Amino acid sequence: MSSEVLSANSDVFAGLIAQKSPGLTCRMEVSDVENLGVFKETVELMFEESNGIIKKLMKMGVYRAIDVLEVAAGIKVSRAVLSYLKYLEAVPWTEDEEERLRRVLALYNLDDAAAEEILASDTNPRNELKSLVKGILCKSSVYEKEQPEINKEDIYKAGKYCVDSLVKLFEEGSSSKCGRPLIEGISREVENIIWLLEIMIDWEIAEEFVEIWGKQRKLVEMHEEASPMVRYELSIVTGLMFIAMGKGRVQCGGEARAGLVDMWFKPMLLDFGWLQRCKKGLDAREVEEGMGQTLLTLPLAQQYPVFIEWFRWFSKHGTECPNFRKAFQIWWRRSFLRGVDSSSTCR
Repeated sequence: MSSEVLSANSDVFAGLIAQKSPGLTCRMEVSDVENLGVFKETVELMFEESNGIIKKLMKMGVYRAIDVLEVAAGIKVSRAVLSYLKYLEAVPWTEDEEERLRRVLALYNLDDAAAEEILASDTNPRNELKSLVKGILCKSSVYEKEQPEINKEDIYKAGKYCVDSLVKLFEEGSSSKCGRPLIEGISREVENIIWLLEIMIDWEIAEEFVEIWGKQRKLVEMHEEASPMVRYELSIVTGLMFIAMGKGRVQCGGEARAGLVDMWFKPMLLDFGWLQRCKKGLDAREVEEGMGQTLLTLPLAQQYPVFIEWFRWFSKHGTECPNFRKAFQIWWRRSFLRGVDSSSTCR
């Protein structure tokens, strides 16, 4: 293999080669290689261009790529490490993969700016407090008789404040690098909104907040430009709303339902792959069912462009796209049987 390539890419190999006589073919031994196949793949990455590294990582998948990251960090292949972190930012990972990644980052002290963007801080204490408060406010709580009715205006005010904070955070992300504090801020505000929304759903007062969320055009526009690792957080909120509407727990008017679909349908298509992997308590199948049910409540004329858009996405992205097959078939039969004149909308 080329000693120049090895030296240029790996500090460990550069040190070993420097100990040898120049101009001579040399033999090097690397100890403690646990997985020869992964080690071989990592060395091969040194001979790839940056785009080639990303393509190989994509073929490996997240789990295998974490193995490569560990070897690359161990022999100090900085270019492969940075390419891996760039790849990781663009793909979803499971909770098990996240735990493995945390261990690798901690083991090799990969605490630079690129690594900091990947993982958020521990939020268990805050989440436990929210769970406690939510339990107290729940209608079935043992404390129900001892407390007054929840103030609808106050909880809407709190929810609107969180939405406004999200807008500001995404604005910061569009004008500067999306670092760890920003990622944590976005995740925290989304958690706050979900917490408030679940309380609203339990108290059957979520309709107006769904309407508010369906008017966030600026947030949707920034969603298109944001990194997938932060923008999918917004779709968790939308997914929860669709689930609640699909189960009949939120009874929104036609205008509010149409507004939510019009504003957030495309972002949901973009983020569904992330929602399947990074669930955060959200069931992707329930999201599909809720969205399908909600789409079928729209007027047929409004259903047409939505289902056609979904059909295009589904034909290209398959399992990375929500499956509305049942809802699509129902829409198709209704449109055909009722003889809907789509000549004004179909081109």
